[in-house]
Amino acid sequence: MSDTQKKKRNVYSFALKKTDSPIIKEFIENQTNFSETVRYLIYKYVSENNTDDISYKFNELLFSNAISLNSNKNENNNINSINTNVTQSVTSVDSKKNNESNTPKYDDEISCDTESLIDEDIPDCYK
Repeated sequence: MSDTQKKKRNVYSFALKKTDSPIIKEFIENQTNFSETVRYLIYKYVSENNTDDISYKFNELLFSNAISLNSNKNENNNINSINTNVTQSVTSVDSKKNNESNTPKYDDEISCDTESLIDEDIPDCYK
């Protein structure tokens, strides 16, 4: 048979790579009929998009997910850092409040109302 008269392919294979996410294997193991699942996914994709070659899209998806995971980790680190700073600030304010409550506030406790003072109340050195 010549190259121009090749038979059309009717058997397709699928293999997992060692570097594939465990979620792919878990998904496959949860299917009762893998062939029907693949058909469904293909029909769904084609109905929403088209039949163009998408073999390169898997690597794009992995790359974009890796970037978003990294940015989420950075955001979480920033949030944790902010939370830590806020917690430290609140703790610092609380400890200041505790220290202030133990210290007498002379301005509030001693009134300087001179009209209510009697001469006997004023020490001789201040007369």
